[in-house]
Amino acid sequence: MVSAILLLAGSSIRFESEIKKQFIKVDDKELFIYPLETLYSVKEIDNIFLVCQKEDFDHINDVLSEYDLEDKEIYLVEGGSTRQKSVLNALRFIENNNIYTDKVLIHDAARFLVSKEIIEENLKYLDDYDATSTYLPISDSIIKVDKDLKIENYLNREKIKKVQTPQAFKFDIILAAHEKYENYTVNDDASLLLKENIGIKLIKGSLLNFKVTTSEDLELLKLIIEGKNEL
Repeated sequence: MVSAILLLAGSSIRFESEIKKQFIKVDDKELFIYPLETLYSVKEIDNIFLVCQKEDFDHINDVLSEYDLEDKEIYLVEGGSTRQKSVLNALRFIENNNIYTDKVLIHDAARFLVSKEIIEENLKYLDDYDATSTYLPISDSIIKVDKDLKIENYLNREKIKKVQTPQAFKFDIILAAHEKYENYTVNDDASLLLKENIGIKLIKGSLLNFKVTTSEDLELLKLIIEGKNEL
């Protein structure tokens, strides 16, 4: 059994809008629906857990009622004060409610244009690995600077990659890692496994799988979605 965790509990502090970015409508569809529908379309995924703020439960349920999403169970889980705590809340929700799962895929909802193919690739390699993570190669030159923004040196971009989500894991392994390092602060889930020397299979991502953080990112997202729908 495979569970998918979609993280949309963020407060969008860096985003210049009165509406949380995941609830902004683009092409008459709230943005969190885009990755949700993609996850829903992946046959290997059995259920989906939307991690969100309690205050948004009613709104999300209202939006979900407008879509035909009855073939898979969709649960709402209250998020925590950090991304890491939100993931742990979802993992514990699965365990405490005896929802059997042996594999779990975790995705940031702010990467609204994740593809079905990337999700499937992450899940496929869990048969041979304990964890997978999506990445992108670096095409720009990378420099290290001092506090005065003076260049110290150029870094070897062949050894540097961008990390994206989704990331996928054997359920017991990622739950144990989150519980062991509950009080640590990390940027993503796969980094917890490095502390345990657990190998992670890298899956190539996509430029379209970018994270919407600023209003400029949102404008780019709108251009992509509206451009696709005009084709």
